[in-house]
Amino acid sequence: MREKGFDRSPTMCTDKWRNLLKEFKKAKQNNQDGNGNGSAKMSYYKEIEEILRERSKNGPSWKNSEASIMLECWASKVDSFMQFADKGEQTNTYDGRVITVKLGDYTKRIGIDASAEAIKEAIKSAFRLRTRRAFWLEDEDNVVRSLDRDMPLGNYTLHVDEGLTIKVCFYEESDPLPVHTEDKTFYTEDDFREFLSRRGWTCLREYNGYRNFDSMDELCPGAIYRGSN
Repeated sequence: MREKGFDRSPTMCTDKWRNLLKEFKKAKQNNQDGNGNGSAKMSYYKEIEEILRERSKNGPSWKNSEASIMLECWASKVDSFMQFADKGEQTNTYDGRVITVKLGDYTKRIGIDASAEAIKEAIKSAFRLRTRRAFWLEDEDNVVRSLDRDMPLGNYTLHVDEGLTIKVCFYEESDPLPVHTEDKTFYTEDDFREFLSRRGWTCLREYNGYRNFDSMDELCPGAIYRGSN
């Protein structure tokens, strides 16, 4: 369905279906009680009634590709209605304010009724970000949002800092030629300092030069360095 403009993960489709069923049942109940709002909303649920009718007739076989495609198309068409139902206010089937965050093939729901630091820690825990790598959220309009409890509800893509990768040459004490070269990635200045400290170095030096570098900001991605005291 991606070539037709849809980009929903299986988890998002399942959540959408559950949310639609809840809204459908409420609207149907209001319609039976004679509530005017219920009858107005029921016009949006004509296709969902047909899907449920087919499901009851065919049993498990209702989950064919045609029904799935019809459901996804219908969910997309009423997406704006579901988000701004009840006089235009955003509705949420979860307790509190919840956003959807995606990283690669993984999608998680994150509660944002907390401080910016707590939201950040929740995202790190959900996606198992064990390093001090920086990350940020970008919404569907390609706007990078700051983390706070008042950020707009919606779907976000998680971007993780790729860090700064260099090549480091290692030598034997009695041999002026490098024994081997390793790739090393730094994410913060503290990472760089800890690396130097573990090796007993005070800085890095250009492989074919004499310039010393004692700050991560001075390093060039992909360049070759060697340790120096």
